[in-house]
Amino acid sequence: MKLPPTAIFSKAIPSSTTPSAVPTPSTKTSAASAASAPSGTTSTSTDTAPPPSTRALQHFEGQGSDQVPHHQKSSPLGAVNLFALQVAQKSKPKAVSTSTTTTSSKPWDPVATLPPALQARLSAGDKVKIAEAVGAIQQAVEARGLDHIPVFGYLSLRTNNFAELGKASQDDVVVGKDVVDATLLNHDIDVVASSIFRGTPEHPGAVAGITEVSGKDTPGVILKLDVKRADELLGVLLARELFAEGDLTDRVGDDGRPISNAMYAPAVRDVILDPSKPGETVPAFLFVTNTDGAKAVTQPGAFGDDLGLTVERMAWLFAGTGGFVDDAGAQKGGKSLDYWEHSYVKAREVAGQPVDPKIKAAVDLAKLMPQAHVVDDLLARTDPEARLMVDALAVLFKGAVNPLAIRSAQKPDQGLVRRAPQSTPAEDKDAVARLLAEAKKMAAAGILHSSAS
Repeated sequence: MKLPPTAIFSKAIPSSTTPSAVPTPSTKTSAASAASAPSGTTSTSTDTAPPPSTRALQHFEGQGSDQVPHHQKSSPLGAVNLFALQVAQKSKPKAVSTSTTTTSSKPWDPVATLPPALQARLSAGDKVKIAEAVGAIQQAVEARGLDHIPVFGYLSLRTNNFAELGKASQDDVVVGKDVVDATLLNHDIDVVASSIFRGTPEHPGAVAGITEVSGKDTPGVILKLDVKRADELLGVLLARELFAEGDLTDRVGDDGRPISNAMYAPAVRDVILDPSKPGETVPAFLFVTNTDGAKAVTQPGAFGDDLGLTVERMAWLFAGTGGFVDDAGAQKGGKSLDYWEHSYVKAREVAGQPVDPKIKAAVDLAKLMPQAHVVDDLLARTDPEARLMVDALAVLFKGAVNPLAIRSAQKPDQGLVRRAPQSTPAEDKDAVARLLAEAKKMAAAGILHSSAS
């Protein structure tokens, strides 16, 4: 069967173009203190709280938090028919209202508390966003006379937050005092491309972000950071969230100013603590999807058409696999599918919260996509079963597109460590068996035509 024009498999761009290493800072950390990646795993506790710079390094790899018009290129999974796409502009969410008076105290500067290795990784665009958000939350906190800095957490930050609170371990966090339930109005869980922890530049995976959606509310918690330790604790938070995937260079706006291409952006939004009193809000610092960045795949035009992030495209991202071994020898990251199954679907089911049906459908579909090296093997084979499976993938994942800016905007001066293998031969065999069974069902239903039995 001839593959349709939107077929997502092509060997025109060989796998050798995929970077063999992944960026991490050169500053070394011990395996015991390494941060948890977006899988939602927790960091190893210690008896006493480490100094600020150490806590920042513990969390620099990120948790998976939890476009000004520009051109970028997209490709159907490596196919040669590349096309330019215009990313439509979207109005930015309004920042929380704060007092018009300027702060009387010294401006907070959490960036200064970061280790030099992390400071050097901040782009000019990143620094602009940090300065704006930190200034806004400081002004709001001082205007209200708060003794803490409210920080909103909605995924892993809900339960893995001791370092950000300045505690020695998670056991030291007092629920109801250090952490309280909260709801962020008019925002929903978002899908953000990942090219380090949960994917590669060649085949990005995905993690969760959060973005403005009218009528949607996101449950979470407020972390109460000690205002007397503002620089230190906000520095730990920045290190955790901003350096998860700082692998892309800034874009340059029409006015010549740098625009951050980071996965997330710091912001300040109003949240409610008591659902029965929606009019009573608290300004909170949080990280939202950076809608100016190349990884904001839910933004209009991100795939060069009006279809947006379809279930098929989302499933292809969920099938991505990243991960690497850092320079301390610790394994980081992994399969995007594992992240969404555990950190989102199962976590929401356990909490009795609704699961987005589109995300659930994409999770189920992603289970039929083998790892990239397995697909390469299928493409190289000429037997009927292999052709049937390739045809099935072309139909199941029709329209999947990789925004090439995720590859072309990679920073050239990154420290590199090796990627780690993420699947075993047994897992690959099981993946092929699942795909073959599905392909035969599709053939029996007349969706595919092949001589394979």
